[in-house]
Amino acid sequence: MLSNPGLFETVETVCHERGTVERFEKENGKVKGRMMIDAVELPDGVELNPNIDGKITAFEASFDFMDSRVGFAFCVPKMQAASAFWCFGALVIRRIMYG
Repeated sequence: MLSNPGLFETVETVCHERGTVERFEKENGKVKGRMMIDAVELPDGVELNPNIDGKITAFEASFDFMDSRVGFAFCVPKMQAASAFWCFGALVIRRIMYG
């Protein structure tokens, strides 16, 4: 489920007020699910790419249509993946290596 439904609802309300959602749906069709991306603490056991030199931020996505979270670490200044993807919950995904 979404990591912070209240915050998501606030952002969604603003997007509706600005017409952003309506424009998107007119061009792409009805929204069928929602995803929220948050900066998070790096989970224990996640291996980082030793060749990345720079500030690393961990991001995690949560969904309103399944009880799973998917994340990865990223070196924002260099725009490089710093880890493989991780997954918590019911979603099963193939591990994608960095590089």
